[in-house]
Amino acid sequence: MMMARRMRRGVAPVAKPATDLVPIGTQIETIVGIYNVCLRDASYVSTDQVYQATKQLRCLLVNNNATMVADLALQANVLPFLVAFLEHDTLTALQTETAWVLACMCSTIRTKDVAESGAVPHLLRLLASSDFPEVREKAIWCVGNIAEMSIEYRDKLLSTQGLVDGL
Repeated sequence: MMMARRMRRGVAPVAKPATDLVPIGTQIETIVGIYNVCLRDASYVSTDQVYQATKQLRCLLVNNNATMVADLALQANVLPFLVAFLEHDTLTALQTETAWVLACMCSTIRTKDVAESGAVPHLLRLLASSDFPEVREKAIWCVGNIAEMSIEYRDKLLSTQGLVDGL
């Protein structure tokens, strides 16, 4: 019915993106495949492909059951790649997407995994040093989600040298 109305008004029907038809686990495997190729031979995969893969992971987290997607991503061992992407200061769009992915993962029951992945020092560094507000915004969102998880993490973050300077 809706499609018929859209056609009468001259508006093309909205098709579901092709990625919606591919199982989430398969999409995550593809993302990790791109990350692995990048790790083995950076000249074979462009930074844009890595950025797009990271953006796709973020979209999966935002548009689906985030806990389920986070679980699948963790099973696929995606965290070491994401932590490494935070170190690329010349790739601010990738840093922004990566911090956003981590923030989304921290909004699930998987906060502890992110907190213990080695990402926190990189996120704190981005808070203090990035010239890009988008990067700082996503980093503080992630750090805030980690601090909210437990008193232990909150106190650990508050005692971190330079945290307040980054805010």
